[in-house]
Parts: sequence; structure tokens; C-alpha cells
Amino acid sequence: MKKHLFIFFVSSYLLFGKEVSLDEMLNYVEKNSYQNEIYKSQQQRVKTKDKSYKLGDFNGIKLSANSNYSNQEDAFQTSGRVDYGVFYVEGRENYKNETEAVYGIEKSVKDLFYSKNRNELIKSEYNKKINELNHSKNLDEEKIALINLYKSYRAGELEIELKKHGIEILKAEEKKMKKAYSLGAIAKIELDVIEYGIKNRELEITALTSGLKNMKEKFFYDYGIKIGESNLKAITPPQVDIQKFINNYGKKDIGILENRKSVAEENLKYLKYDNVMPELSLGYEHSTKYKEDRVVLKVSKLFFNVNTELEDEKENIKEQEIILKQKRQETRGERLKIYDNYTKYKKDYEVSKNNSKLEFSKYEIKKLEYSLGKVDYLDVMESFDAYLNNELAYKIAQNNLNAYIYEIIVRGSYEENRL
Repeated sequence: MKKHLFIFFVSSYLLFGKEVSLDEMLNYVEKNSYQNEIYKSQQQRVKTKDKSYKLGDFNGIKLSANSNYSNQEDAFQTSGRVDYGVFYVEGRENYKNETEAVYGIEKSVKDLFYSKNRNELIKSEYNKKINELNHSKNLDEEKIALINLYKSYRAGELEIELKKHGIEILKAEEKKMKKAYSLGAIAKIELDVIEYGIKNRELEITALTSGLKNMKEKFFYDYGIKIGESNLKAITPPQVDIQKFINNYGKKDIGILENRKSVAEENLKYLKYDNVMPELSLGYEHSTKYKEDRVVLKVSKLFFNVNTELEDEKENIKEQEIILKQKRQETRGERLKIYDNYTKYKKDYEVSKNNSKLEFSKYEIKKLEYSLGKVDYLDVMESFDAYLNNELAYKIAQNNLNAYIYEIIVRGSYEENRL
């Protein structure tokens, strides 16, 4: 699949400017996903089948011929026939070289009321809806994978930003501490704490930058999106009624099952009709040899047979009803789980936001206490690290919450009138 994606996108990829948003990426995938090509192929196959069903009896010209040799007559008897829809022409030559041409028209009366081709066309409409829903679901999965990749990349960016911010603060403090150390006002260990704090953060930034580089490659190989030196914008979901999208979750799966059941019901409808109605055809033909017109009536009916196809379809519908009922039940539970997850993400965001504010206040107090000589600089650095860790947790929680809202919107997008 990865190879397929690379080949698909290698000649057409998206290169962004200085910044790129999640919406821009999702719109690109919506328009350029390889899933669209697969869906177009499916549509073309359905279109070809529909054309065949609509043509019905007139789907091509049938030619047939037959020749028999008789030792007794020492001659051939030959016949040939051309059929086009309900019309036919037949030519015959007997052992005595006598010829006869017959042309006529013949139609199944059974098909006038309900034909197999009409049955297939009705089922085709349901199958089109199934294909469309499956295509939409496949796109959803691709978008959600993109959202999660974007979320991870953005988390790495946030961590780098905070570590750089920490280095800026520490470097400003380092200048003061160097001056204090040169005057003999502080111990060497206090200056070392700051310097090692800066070095450690620089090493962490190097490792994080390398990880982001690998993720950039994944954007390109999976989605044809070349980030280059672009930064990812913060995930900012639109203001929507989130409950509406949660309520729509699972509707595509249910829609697929409903349409599959409709296909089975339509198939059963024709099987019942076919089982009850006799094969009845009515025709008219004219013979050039005998200069006469003929009316042809053909009737056939199979009695006392076990129609396994009919019975199988009845059982199939029962199974479809059970599956559909179970899916509706499961979907209700999944919607509750989604709402619980959403609530948890919101809670984590609010808690981490408050913790960040609290740790910043503690850090400010520790700095004040240090200036008054109540604590040493190790205590200040511990408080500083706690503040930055909580600030990162807050930013990550916000990032996770907003990404999950996007996931809910993607899974809950359901254009009922279009299907």
C-alpha cells in the first residue's frame, strides 16, 4: 500500500509555504486521495453493468448456425438464425435444397411485469449507495490517520518551542549568575546547574528535531504532502455542535447494512416472482416458403422442486436483520464512549491548564525566595522544570483535545440527503 501511495503521489504533491494548517491538509487528501481513483473505477464498472441491464434483450446480436449431414440423402440440412432483442430471422435449407425464411418477434410475457434486468437495476442503486458509503468511510480512516500524524508532529513542535523558551530564560539567568560568580557571591554549583540545564535542553531539541524530520517523510510518502521548512499551525477546530457529530457516528456503517439488506430483499422479491410465475412467451412469425403467419405460445413451469436459492435468501435476510439490529445497539454504546473520551480530553485540558498556572506561580515564589536567601538555586531549577513540564502538559492536552474534536467531526460527517 505504501508503494502504491508513493507512486500515486510522486508526480503530484503539495508543497506549502511557511505555515500549513490541518484544514489545508485534510482538503488536499479529500481531493487527491488514491481512494478517489479506486472509487472512480468502481463507478465505471457499475455504469457498464447498468448499461447492460438497460439494454436488456437488445444487448448485442446473437448469431447461430447448424448443419447436419445425412448418409441416406447424401446431402446437408442447414439452418441459421439471427436474434436481436425480441426480433429474429431464421433461414433453413433441407436435403432437397428447399429453402425457407422465417422472421418474427417473440417476447417473454413474464418479463413484461418484472424482468431480471429491472431487478438488477434496482439492486444496482442500493449497491451504488453502499460503494459511496464505503468510499466515504475509507476517506475518513485516511483523514483520521493524517490527524493523528499531524497531532504527533505538532506535539514535537510544541516541546521544541517550550525547550527553546526555557533556554532563553536560562541564558538570561546565566549572564546574571556568571557576574555573581565572578564577584564571589554564589557557589560554582549554582552556575553549573544553569549551564547543564541549557546543554541538556539543547540535546533534547536535537533529538526532537531528528524525530520531526522522519515524520516529515511520512507526510510525503503517505499523503504526498511535502512540508519542507513549514511549521504546522495550532490545531483549531471549528465551532460546532459536537453532540450532533457524535449522534451521527456509525450512520455510515448502519447505512451500508441497511442497503445490503435492501439488496437481499429485492433479490428475494424477484426469486419469489420467478418461483411462482411460469415461463410464458408469446410470439408471431411469418414463413416465406409457406406464405403463412404463425402465432407462437410457449409455456413451461417446474413443480414440486426445492428452490434452494429462494430459501437461502430468506435466511440471508434474517441474518442481515440480526446484524443490523446488533450494529445499531453497538453504535449507541460507541457514541457514549466517544462522548466519555471527549469529556476526559476536556478535563485533562482544564486540569493541566490550572496546574501550569499554579506551577508558574510557585516558580515566581521560588525566585523571590532565592533572592532573599531562603532557598538555593537547585530549588529554583526544580521549580522551573516543574513549571515547564506542566506548561508542556497543558499545551499537549490542548493539542490532543482539538485533534479529537476533528476526529469526531470526520467520523460524524454524514450528508444524508446526498446518499
